[in-house]
Amino acid sequence: MNRPNTRFGKWLHFVDTANSKEDLFPSAGCESIEVTNANTLILYFEHSGDNPAHFVTMTATGAASSVAAIMADYVWGSNTGKASTYKFEVATGRLQDVSVITNTPSA
Repeated sequence: MNRPNTRFGKWLHFVDTANSKEDLFPSAGCESIEVTNANTLILYFEHSGDNPAHFVTMTATGAASSVAAIMADYVWGSNTGKASTYKFEVATGRLQDVSVITNTPSA
């Protein structure tokens, strides 16, 4: 794994549900967070260089809106005196309601 470029500020480290894939994105690359229904939210990351845009989908049964607010705080909130990389895994930390995390490159 390449060392993240700190010029982007905060980094978001997503571990998929099966623990088979891990992806890091600069928080500055997150264009939006969409709550598609009570159970699902999608974080949209812009493309960079040769990498296509990505969609990180989280399933949080009945709690997608609450998880979206938590993620917005990590993505766009203040980073003063805090870590520069945040790791997100299912059912851990502030994401206790999250049961599925997937990362899909756009076509």
